Amino acid sequence: MNKKFIAAVISLIVILSLTFGVYVSSVEDPAPETGEVVTGEATGEQSDTEEVTEEPGEDTGEVTGEDTGEDTAEVTGEDTGIDTGEATGEDTGEDTGEDTGEDTGEVTGENTGEDTGEDTGEDTDGTGTETDAPIALTGIAFEQDVYRLHAGESVQAVVKPIPEEAELPPVAFFVSDDLIADVSSEGVVTASENGNTVLTATTKDGEFICYCSIIVSSSDLSFVTLPETGEKIIECFKLGTTAKEAKSDICIAEGLTADRVKIYNADRTEAADNVSVATGMIFAVDEVEYTAIIYGDVNGDGIINSGDTQTVSDYVTGKITLGRPFMLAADLRGDGKITVQNALMIQRHIYGYALIPQQRPTQ
Repeated sequence: MNKKFIAAVISLIVILSLTFGVYVSSVEDPAPETGEVVTGEATGEQSDTEEVTEEPGEDTGEVTGEDTGEDTAEVTGEDTGIDTGEATGEDTGEDTGEDTGEDTGEVTGENTGEDTGEDTGEDTDGTGTETDAPIALTGIAFEQDVYRLHAGESVQAVVKPIPEEAELPPVAFFVSDDLIADVSSEGVVTASENGNTVLTATTKDGEFICYCSIIVSSSDLSFVTLPETGEKIIECFKLGTTAKEAKSDICIAEGLTADRVKIYNADRTEAADNVSVATGMIFAVDEVEYTAIIYGDVNGDGIINSGDTQTVSDYVTGKITLGRPFMLAADLRGDGKITVQNALMIQRHIYGYALIPQQRPTQ
């Protein structure tokens, strides 16, 4: 405020001085009416101004500096600064910040975050739920329709779910005659004496149930389901047993009537009663089919002779191929490989050096 007051006083003094000076000059040197005098005066003032300008220069410097500087600075600074700063700052900052921040931040953040996060999460969870959802169980069934055992033998009865992709719930087991066979809570069946019994499996809630037969016999014939392929075979024949003898043995051992056992040749024609059982013949026992295997009988004539040795040699040298039953009959070492060693084993059997067991070999 002091500077303003001093500046104002000085300005007043200068103005009065100038006014008074101009007035005096006007009185003493009235301006000529001609153009030349005006020009001369103008030029003269230009020369005289050097002296006069010195004083106004100083005065002007102070006045201009202080007045202009302060006035301009204050007015411009305050007006411009406040107006521009506040207006720009508030308008731009608030408008831009709030509008952009809120609009962009909230809209983008919320939309992107919630939409992407939640939508993706929910979709993923939904997908996961669909993928991991358990498949509905529609039934259960035994892996085999018939389990054939000798007295004292045991077998693990296997129950599978329907469909197979469904989860199998806990199952309880029962037998209709526990004098013939007994069953554990885990489904292990143990044969006690000859005869037939029914094995039952049921889910513990009682919703699903299935059945199979347990046949216990003292016959040397053995009904086997190969674990690696599920193929059903019948083995342990005495060499030279006829179809009639085999049928009678099965009926007596299994307690079956003759009409429940049928025997076919490898070409599916019905076997004559007097034909020897040979590799590849089909035994249908209660409509369950088993393929007869005579180990060493590779050509399917029911006997083991040099013809079988030649058949193995021809296979090894690539002259012939063998069907699945004959491959099993030739696999005398149980390793799944047919080589000249198998031919030599047949040769030794023919000469009586080492008889071939009529039971599936294992390593």
